[in-house]
Order: sequence, then structure tokens, then C-alpha cells
Amino acid sequence: MEDNIANLQQQIPVDKLPKSFQDTIKVCRQFDIKYLWIDSLCIIQRGKSSRQDWLEQAEAMAQIYQNCLLNISIDHASNPHVGAFVQEGEGFRRSGGNSYAIYSHSMHPHGEVCLVVTYPFLMRDLANGPLSKRAWVLQERILSPRTLHFGADRVIWECETVVFDELRPRNFWTINSQEGSLTPFTIPNPSTFFTRNPGNKEDVLDYWRITLVPEYTNRQLSHPNDDKLVAISAIARQVGELLQEDYAAGLFRDSFLALLLWHCGPSAKRQIAYRAPSWSWASVDGSIRYINNDALVSIVLDVQTELVNTSDPYGQVRSGSATIKGPLTRCIWYPERDPALNIEFPDVARPSGIFVTGRAIFDEDEEMRSLGREFSALFIDDWQGLLISKVGEQNVFRRVGIFWQSWRRAARCQEIEMEELSNEVVQII
Repeated sequence: MEDNIANLQQQIPVDKLPKSFQDTIKVCRQFDIKYLWIDSLCIIQRGKSSRQDWLEQAEAMAQIYQNCLLNISIDHASNPHVGAFVQEGEGFRRSGGNSYAIYSHSMHPHGEVCLVVTYPFLMRDLANGPLSKRAWVLQERILSPRTLHFGADRVIWECETVVFDELRPRNFWTINSQEGSLTPFTIPNPSTFFTRNPGNKEDVLDYWRITLVPEYTNRQLSHPNDDKLVAISAIARQVGELLQEDYAAGLFRDSFLALLLWHCGPSAKRQIAYRAPSWSWASVDGSIRYINNDALVSIVLDVQTELVNTSDPYGQVRSGSATIKGPLTRCIWYPERDPALNIEFPDVARPSGIFVTGRAIFDEDEEMRSLGREFSALFIDDWQGLLISKVGEQNVFRRVGIFWQSWRRAARCQEIEMEELSNEVVQII
């Protein structure tokens, strides 16, 4: 807080800090680490300048994590008062000790008999722990070069090349089921994606939409209206540098059309308070998944965002719009039908009795029921696209969901050919 900065700059009484902070200080002293960064101690929490300080520190997060010597992660703790250290108990002694298998020495490249311990759940407890449910923690895990995890029953070391824990010996081997050979046991660390510099833009884009965004949106934020874009901004900055593309509220501009094709889980909610344009996954709370695209048939004419902090293109936005030219047609939603056939495209001419159907997934269940049954369908590729609803002004819309043509090759269902539709220019806000 602003009113105690001067006092804290003189001295921070360690015994007044939460137990997790005290234990972290003990670890740093053990490793002879002289400097420690804890967000709640290093960012002004309340006061007139707290907002500006928070924005400035959020912009610097990538540098903080990437350049740290060690990230200390107290994964088992549900709050900062729990602490890092736990009492060693029976669960510690038994864990991982029940499944053993002896394989023939002929399988070992060095001709030795070795013990192979089946150990499939090394990181499971960490992944399911309280800390891994927090969205802010993802970029700590991704960007830090090495992490010391304090789990419920063991300490785990994770770096860019290997994962070790207290229960597993250093020369541990596991069987490679693909090749029938023994290899050193390692767990892929997502942070290595950035350090090995893949170079292939398609791989980088896939990593963003298939791995990072789903993992991030499956986690929780205490203040989503403020933090939704900010808590992933350090990762987004790294992805943007690899792609060499500008960023717009969760999407990268050169890959914009493909990144529009996301959909929500069944419990998603779009909040009343504005945080992102409707075309951005950041505008909703809930788990996000992407679908693959075919040949793109629309064109992005313009993308605009107004930033809260003009020096940070990866941070919060006040407004945004995307102007797109593409095949547009009406669609009617039939909620009582099979979900795989719940929309029709009435303006596409077909012989009597033949209809064109598709499937719609709305961004929010409550929202779709308040909008009626008629929407516009903007094709992004020749198979799928965005469901959009007019907001009053001519050709100004907001996104309400995603659709694709029916995959059922029934005799009474036909596909839409893009040549049948007129290309229209729409602005989505």
C-alpha cells in the first residue's frame, strides 16, 4: 500500500509475513539467493498509484520470469498462510512404490539388468493442485527457466531438460513403448518451446491455440474483468515475437481469421462489464477450444483496438472492432432439434424438400435465448464460421457463437457452395 511503502523500504519484519513467504525466504537463503520477487510485496496493492504500478509491472512480467534464477512454486498450498514444507508421512514412503517390473537385460542398451518403475503420475498431483488452478501461475510455469515445486508429499525439480523428484533416483529409466527400448525418463516442459525457438510459424500458432489458450481459460481468475488479457500477456508477448505478428485482444493479426474459430464450454458466461471485443475469447469466462480451419474464404479488412495502457499492446483494451469481408447468409436456430442439425440456412435455394442444415454452438446459453432465433452466418472458411447478431447500426454486429455445416451426408441434406452466397462487409465489435 502507498501509506506503508517508506516503512517497508526500511525493513520488512519476516515474522509478520504469511508462512509461505517465510518458507520461500528460507529456501532463498539456503541457495544463497539474495533477491526475491513476490508480486504482492513488489506491486503496490492499494492507493492512488496502485493501478498504474500494476499496469507497469504487468508489462514487465515476461522479463521477470524469464530472467529469474529460480521460480519457487508452492503447489499444494491453497493460500499463502499454508507454507511450503509439509510433514513427511506414510503417503510419502508408499507413493510410487507399489508397481515394479523387471525387464530382460536384452532390452537395455548397456546389457545390464535394471529396475524399471512405472511412474505415470509424477506431475498429476501438481497439475491438480490448488496453485495450478490459478490462471496467473501459467506464465510463471511457462516462462521460468527452472522451478522448484513443493507438492503435498514431495519436492520436485523442473527445468528445461528434465524433471526430478525425491522419490525417483537420478539414473531412472522408463520403457519406450513405441520402440521397445529403455530411455531416460523426462517430462516435457512447456517452457522449452520458447527456448528452442521452433522457427515454424504454424507450430507456434498451434501451440497458442491448441495448448496455451485452452490451458489458460481452464484456470481461474479472481478479477477476470481486469486480468483476463493481462494474466497471459507475458506469454502472448513471446508468441508474438516468434510469429512476428501484431496482437489484438488475444488474437494475432496475420492469423486473425483462423484464430476467430474458437468455441466455449457449456458453462461459459459473457460478463456485462466490457473487457474485450465479442470476437475475442477473452470476452467470455469459460474453457475455450479451437477448431481447425480449411481454405479461408473471408478477408480481414481492418482490426482496431483501443488500449488502456498505450505502451502495452498485450494488455487491457477499452474497445475493439474487426472489419471482415466474406460470404454472409441468414440462419435460423431450432433449439428443439438434434444439436448436430440445429440451424438451417433458409436463403440458400434448393429443390423442394431439400434443406441445408448445420450446427451452432453459442458463446453463452442464456444470451442465445434472449436474442431470438434468427442470426447471420459469416463463413470464415468453406465449412464453418461465426454466428453474428446485428447491434443496431447498419452492418455492425457482435459475435454470439460459431457454426459449421452439417457433417451428416443424409440424402435430404446438402452443402452450401460459397459461390451461392454474396460477399458482404461487416464490422464486428
